[in-house]
Amino acid sequence: MKIIYVFNDTRPSDRQHAIFALADDGKPAAITHFDDWTLPYAPFAMCCIQECDATGSNAVLVAGTRESAFIGFNRRFGEGQWTAVWLDDPRRDPGCLDALRILHREIERQEAEQIRAAKEAAESVLSWLPAAFEIEISATNSKPTTH
Repeated sequence: MKIIYVFNDTRPSDRQHAIFALADDGKPAAITHFDDWTLPYAPFAMCCIQECDATGSNAVLVAGTRESAFIGFNRRFGEGQWTAVWLDDPRRDPGCLDALRILHREIERQEAEQIRAAKEAAESVLSWLPAAFEIEISATNSKPTTH
């Protein structure tokens, strides 16, 4: 059974609330943005709880988000093979902390790979460029002619 940790990952500078879903193996499962009106219904929309008291347009938005999350989680982890858990404080949950460590190691590995690839590309380009002593500058080429 796959555990999906769901929590509010909003920064003070964010204009909307970023709700992040992270699988226990450190793979991001979803990120969904909520406004101030729909944020109270985020645990329902992200499949962590089964009941919701949203009304009107909030109910429509939340139901659509829940359906998308449900379909996405089923597609990714298998129907009925996952459970989503809402965390008010993910820093206090050992399972979530382990998943975050795995995620951060993977991000660092990808960044190191990108840096290595960029360095190799730059070195390859530089190896093709002529050195300064290899460039011939003749007296006729050094002064532009004006008419």
